[in-house]
Amino acid sequence: RRQLLSVSVNEFLCQATDLLISYNEHQTVTLQIAKNKGSIRENIDILSHGVLQLGTALRHVAERTTRQVSEALGRLKLAGTRLETIAGRAQNLREAQMALQKRASRLEEKEMQQSRESAELKTRMHRVAKEKAKLEERLLRLEQQSMHKAHVGSLDIRKLRVRPHAGIIMWRELLIILWYGGWTVFQHRIDGSVSFDQDWESYRNGFGNLTGNHWIGLEQMFHLTKLGPMILRVEIDDWNGENQSIQHANFSLGGGNEAYRLHLGPQVSGEIKSAMITQSGAAFSTRDRDHDSKVNGNCAEIHSGGWWFSDCGDASLNGVLLNEQRGSGRKWRCRGMLWKPWTGRKHIIRTTTMMLRPMDQIAEAQSRVTVG
Repeated sequence: RRQLLSVSVNEFLCQATDLLISYNEHQTVTLQIAKNKGSIRENIDILSHGVLQLGTALRHVAERTTRQVSEALGRLKLAGTRLETIAGRAQNLREAQMALQKRASRLEEKEMQQSRESAELKTRMHRVAKEKAKLEERLLRLEQQSMHKAHVGSLDIRKLRVRPHAGIIMWRELLIILWYGGWTVFQHRIDGSVSFDQDWESYRNGFGNLTGNHWIGLEQMFHLTKLGPMILRVEIDDWNGENQSIQHANFSLGGGNEAYRLHLGPQVSGEIKSAMITQSGAAFSTRDRDHDSKVNGNCAEIHSGGWWFSDCGDASLNGVLLNEQRGSGRKWRCRGMLWKPWTGRKHIIRTTTMMLRPMDQIAEAQSRVTVG
């Protein structure tokens, strides 16, 4: 019994010891838990304080942000108002620009219209001036023809002789032609009543009648051009009613010993190119006096009339005067009058007039026209 009791006591003590140890451990744990709870409470307090501070800070930030957003919205509203104002002004500017563009277009159209009207006016003025010049020339020609009839009558041109003495033409008839009429007509063709297929002596002394078809004579022309610088004027008409005129400065002829060689200055007027400029320097040829540069053949025979031929060239106004029917054949066209730059070889010339005039008279007449 004692042993059993001792064992029971020992077991009890062991259990009590275990319980005491467990209690101590429990107390330790409890103390630790208590400590931990305190620490947690402190942490919670710290955390709560931090959260409180954070909330306060966030509230301040939110309030500041709200103010900033409000201010930004206010500025945006103000900017929107300004943009609307600017947009309105821009619209007004666009409308003003469109109005200016329309006005500029109208002004440009008006300017173009004025330019066209100005060009038309210039063209009309040019035509009027041209018609005026033609009328003045016709009037001058009519005066000349009137004086021819009054002073020359039916004088045979072969009886005229020019003998310059101290710069004066001694023959009254030619003095009238040269100074009263203004132009001396040395070649005139209005119909085929006078043949221009003449020999050397006829071209030298002249043939025809001063009031109609005539050639004044190379010798007379030579003496006339010795009086001073002359202007050569050539007028040609066709069967269609069209006409052209060409003028050359410094027209002169060499003497008989040079076969009345042609000397021409530059072309000074005319809407078409002169056909005679290439013949400057050529001697005069007739069917019985061949002075041209053509190797095979006589240009005067080919073209049926005397002329200043080089290699036959582009001009011959002393050929056969053709009509529209007679000029249809190639054979006749080669013999007919020719001014190639205007008419070509197939075009038929109806009338011709060749004349000369002192250059100082031309300058004086032009100055009168300019002043008038």
